[in-house]
Amino acid sequence: MADPVGVVDSALWRIAELGARCGQRSAGVDRRPMWEELERLIVQLGEELTAARQGGPTATPEVHRLQRQLKVLVGERDAERARAAEHVADAEAARRERDRARQEAAAEAEAARAAQRAWQARLRQAEAARAEAAAGLDDSAALISGLEVALEAAVAERDAVVASRGAALAAADHVIGHLAARAEGVPLPLDDVAGPGPDHEAVPGPAASWDRPPANWLHPDVDTESATEPPARPDRAEGPVDDRLVDGRDPAVVAGGLRNGAGPPRRSPKMPRRSPVRG
Repeated sequence: MADPVGVVDSALWRIAELGARCGQRSAGVDRRPMWEELERLIVQLGEELTAARQGGPTATPEVHRLQRQLKVLVGERDAERARAAEHVADAEAARRERDRARQEAAAEAEAARAAQRAWQARLRQAEAARAEAAAGLDDSAALISGLEVALEAAVAERDAVVASRGAALAAADHVIGHLAARAEGVPLPLDDVAGPGPDHEAVPGPAASWDRPPANWLHPDVDTESATEPPARPDRAEGPVDDRLVDGRDPAVVAGGLRNGAGPPRRSPKMPRRSPVRG
């Protein structure tokens, strides 16, 4: 039969070893099998002590010693259990803190993603506005180009109009001068009668009529149908041939009569004055 004291000692040593191993703070170690073995050894040791107490008076001192050791081991077990519970509580708190930090990080990440989406929407709006502005600038550039072309065409047309106006004014001045000279009885050279221009070719016109002009040729608004007699010519001596016009009419009659019966003929009121030639 095995010695009860040796069995108790081996059980105590095993209990101490399991208590030390359960007290270690090592992560990832499952302590449930050790706690089960420790509980089983304590129960077995209690049974051994009960059997030793019932064995006789000789076992009393050993039993007392074993009881004291058992109390110490039970206290150590309770302390280890308290430490294990504290570790479990710390682990639970750490897990809760980790979960809270994870939730905060997830919320911050979601807020960052929402801000990113908002900025992307703003960026798309800015790109659309930039494209619209670029299209507007292109339209404005095309409009400006069209206006420039139209302005150049208008300037060219204005230059042409100014040139034609100058030519018309020059021609009008020439005609007015010619008519004024004819009205004043000034003999005109053949080149002046033909007209200016180096390439001008004289075109033969109809023969000049030598018939007497109507009485109201100078003032067509005067009614002369009721007059039965032609107006009398003023009495004056016939001058030289140069004082008469080409068609044989008297310069005094053409100019509207003599001024107070004598003197040079006056200019017709219907005849405009000659304007200076525009450059």
